[in-house]
Amino acid sequence: MLDSCIYINQERISRKHIIPNGVRFYLNQDYLREIKHAQAKKLKIKLSPYLLADFRYYILVERQSHIPSEITFSTYYQQDTHEIAKVKSTISVEGKVCQQICHDDWKNSQLLQGIINAHYWLIEQMFSQLPLEKKDSSKWLSWCIALILTILVAPLVFYLLNTSTLVKLLTIFLLLLIWQELSKICLITYLRRWILFQLLFGIFSYRSKNRKIGFDLLAIFS
Repeated sequence: MLDSCIYINQERISRKHIIPNGVRFYLNQDYLREIKHAQAKKLKIKLSPYLLADFRYYILVERQSHIPSEITFSTYYQQDTHEIAKVKSTISVEGKVCQQICHDDWKNSQLLQGIINAHYWLIEQMFSQLPLEKKDSSKWLSWCIALILTILVAPLVFYLLNTSTLVKLLTIFLLLLIWQELSKICLITYLRRWILFQLLFGIFSYRSKNRKIGFDLLAIFS
């Protein structure tokens, strides 16, 4: 499991609220070997659901920040009993990239190149899984809401309208179409905004489990 070498830094800003403030990769010879094998076989890392939720939350918080913000990826390599910082990439929300490399490693260029390759490959793997998997559920949800409302109102239409049965049925069908469109535009849009707000500041923001639930709901209403 290559995702076991990936760690999201967490910073506590209140008693209940912890936010990510960086990504770290902890590598050793075994991980470098596995990554090289995965690159050769064109394999992909399957990020754990909670790790992916924390990464998405990290990106979301940085993008919504009102001050200039950036996303950091740092790679540490185990030497003897110590883990030493080797590479650090800083990516601004505007897309600017800044890279820092430990100058002591220029003596061992082969190892350094392997660490750099692994560093960028891991970043690429994380960003490739960042987009939500859209479940396209909002369409049927809007139809369900519209159908329920139509069923509730249908008896009133038959009771109040003094016209033919065909006209009454056409009126009910028209109401169904109108409510479906209103549900899609108003209710679904409101729910999406509510989920985003809760991810940033509310019940879905506090920990990894909550964030996963929030992003799963957001995928439903995307």
